[in-house]
Amino acid sequence: MKLTVILLAGMLVLPLCPQNISEKIFDILSRLPFIGNHSGVEMEKDFYVKTGERFDIELEQPLHPNYGWKCTSHDLERVELVEEGLRPPEDPGLMGVTVKYFTFEALKQGNTEIMCGYGTLNPDGSLKVMREERVFSIEIV
Repeated sequence: MKLTVILLAGMLVLPLCPQNISEKIFDILSRLPFIGNHSGVEMEKDFYVKTGERFDIELEQPLHPNYGWKCTSHDLERVELVEEGLRPPEDPGLMGVTVKYFTFEALKQGNTEIMCGYGTLNPDGSLKVMREERVFSIEIV
């Protein structure tokens, strides 16, 4: 059995432009009251998996070469990150968005958290500036 969590990054899709310009646009737009500031930590709904079971966390993100989701923290004794990648969204009419997925395997019974951050990426793919963080509470039985 495979469980999937799908979330929207809550980000405005910016046109492809140099990173410094898109960062300035994002900073200005994120301060507008109708868009809101997406910084901070959001706790996601708990879900349950069995030991040995694989599950996916999927997060939608704008198509932008310098922004993306990264798995920032997880308990190496309880879960293993076995794969990550990008795929198109399920809705073929959704333009300018891709889905970042993280496939984990539950290793050991107990409770744990997986943290994913969204923000500006360094050339090596690591997070440079985190704009948003999601925390997933996992119970392994």
